[in-house]
Amino acid sequence: MIFDSDKISEIHRQAVHAGLHANEKRSLLFFGVTVEYVASLRTMGDPSNQLLSDLQSMSNDEWVNNSIPLVIWLRNAANQTKVFQDRTEYFSQCADNAAKTPRPRTFLGIPKSRHVNTGPVPAPPSPSLLDAARKEGLVKAIEACLTIEDLQVALQRCFGDLPNLYGGSNRAAPAVRDLALQSIDLVEREKLTVVFLHFVGASARCSKQLWLEATSIFPELQIVDQSFAAIVDSAAKYLGENAVPIATLLGNKQFANQLDLSVKELKCFKRLHEATHQVKNNPPPRLPDDADATNENEFRQELRAYLSLLNTARARLQEALDELPANSAVRAAQQPGVTLLGGFARRIDAALKRADFGAVEAALDDTARMVDPMLDDFNQHIVEMARGLLDGPLNALRSILAATTANAANAVDALRLALLLRVVEHTRWQEIDNSLFSLGGTFRSDTTSAFKKFARRWGVARKQIPVLSDFDSKIDTARLQALARNVDSALYQLDKSVSATAGGGNKDVFNSIMLEPFDEFRYETQQQFLLIDSAFKRDCAELVRVAPGA
Repeated sequence: MIFDSDKISEIHRQAVHAGLHANEKRSLLFFGVTVEYVASLRTMGDPSNQLLSDLQSMSNDEWVNNSIPLVIWLRNAANQTKVFQDRTEYFSQCADNAAKTPRPRTFLGIPKSRHVNTGPVPAPPSPSLLDAARKEGLVKAIEACLTIEDLQVALQRCFGDLPNLYGGSNRAAPAVRDLALQSIDLVEREKLTVVFLHFVGASARCSKQLWLEATSIFPELQIVDQSFAAIVDSAAKYLGENAVPIATLLGNKQFANQLDLSVKELKCFKRLHEATHQVKNNPPPRLPDDADATNENEFRQELRAYLSLLNTARARLQEALDELPANSAVRAAQQPGVTLLGGFARRIDAALKRADFGAVEAALDDTARMVDPMLDDFNQHIVEMARGLLDGPLNALRSILAATTANAANAVDALRLALLLRVVEHTRWQEIDNSLFSLGGTFRSDTTSAFKKFARRWGVARKQIPVLSDFDSKIDTARLQALARNVDSALYQLDKSVSATAGGGNKDVFNSIMLEPFDEFRYETQQQFLLIDSAFKRDCAELVRVAPGA
């Protein structure tokens, strides 16, 4: 045993606090651990319990073949929390301690560790789409033309966060072949293999041989660059022309109803997200520090504009829910939140009419606490709904059509890939939007503290910008990069200013240098995200046309 139960519980608490228990984080945290070992771990129903079970198993197993899974996991955890220095240091220290675990020895002195069969696993949780020959063909083609940086970009576009490629602070990067194998294992577990290969194919160094290998496995890669509407047209056309035989294959209308409801719920969450995004992009006004009549009048005007925004958002949220069937579980689950938002608006309005600014401030704080996590929640629902649609009705439809013609299967496969790409793109943009929102909070701190927080968090957000702008040719990459360089320059200027003054507690120094370039960059990024947001909503609406009998 590497750590006792108290230490494992402590690591578990720290990981949950950092959000590492989320389902989508598990594969990133196991990056570099053999697929066979991960498949041998117990499956739990709850994400927090799954994390605790994983930690307990890795601590008990110590060495597995020639590595310590817990050390790899802890290094990945440190890498995933690099925005927060204290968390990174905590997981790094735990990894260093776990790495000191001696390999168990027999009485003859021969090293011994738990052996995990690296042959076929009878029933892994996420069965691979690739057989050994196809995987080897892909790896050889990747090794022949791509670099570590190319694979890093593809992984970052898939997951946002880069997995830990180095294992430790003094370790060299893996060879291209090793990273290719680990990357394929990771995307296979997450069912993102075709998305990963799409991003790999976008590399300028992608060879003809690599593209042939990829498209021989996933033919839909050849047509996914068409517009979403055109891809929906192809799928809807085939399904419409063959409605009768498809209905015969389906046997009843239950499948069609399920597909129709799934599409409507996905569209609903997209509309909920869009309405909430407008509120979060316009933070509530701040109560003036003094009793100056001019400042109070400006506050009242800003507050009325914010109230109008809240009421408009509430109406749009309600409209989105009203489009779902009356017995929809999604409608029932989300209705209380919409009602609560309307209640906050009424509280603010009533307090304003009484000129009770203390009550206004309390209601604004309550509203902010409710709205702040909503975007992430809605985005997570969008991902889950899209995955459910992809792995449920669309996958079942694809399996049925595969028995008819290759063209039918290809049309649905292209639709699945196009939808998955848009979900991935939207999620990456949501992450950068969250990062910029967090960066905006640093402007309320003193100069030294704000500089440290901003520099650390900007370094993480900055790396996402080229990846994001590569998603869509309509994005003004050059302008985003130019504005980001302005922020870099301002940060460099601030660094010299802070060093020269040996502290600088006045927050105005930080604001005077950083606010304008950052605000300009954040505004441009938000405008780009709104374009992505609106396009995704239109794409969700297009999906309605593929439901049989729609």
